[in-house]
Amino acid sequence: MGSPAMTDIDRSARGQHFASDSIDAGRRRLLCLASAAVIASHASTGAAGIIGRSSPGSARAALINSLFSWPLDAQRIGALYLAQTPSENDEDLLWRGIFGSTSPLDRVQCRSALAERITNDFRSMHLVKLRGWLFSRSEARLCALSCLV
Repeated sequence: MGSPAMTDIDRSARGQHFASDSIDAGRRRLLCLASAAVIASHASTGAAGIIGRSSPGSARAALINSLFSWPLDAQRIGALYLAQTPSENDEDLLWRGIFGSTSPLDRVQCRSALAERITNDFRSMHLVKLRGWLFSRSEARLCALSCLV
């Protein structure tokens, strides 16, 4: 089983690139727990302050949050990514970075686009290292987007 912040699609795309998925699962869970501790200790400042900024009732927020089994873990990973890449701290920029000019209308279209994007990121080595973990750039951006919607 992969990171709680990852979707089933993310796991299947990622599984093509790592031989030891069970070891990665434990390490990713540890990352989430460690991230939670760091973010909790800096809750009043920094990247953690961006979590939940806009209206949770928006259609985009509902769509993005529906992609995660564990949205709070995704937000923690997203906060790490935004702290590392502050130039991408923009909801529209992240959306375009993940989906391009298309606008997926539902969860199925979103998951399909993400699966393709994540697989392509790994093939082309568009990876992001967060606390020693490798994520596809699209995975990290999606987690960051979950912080901003």
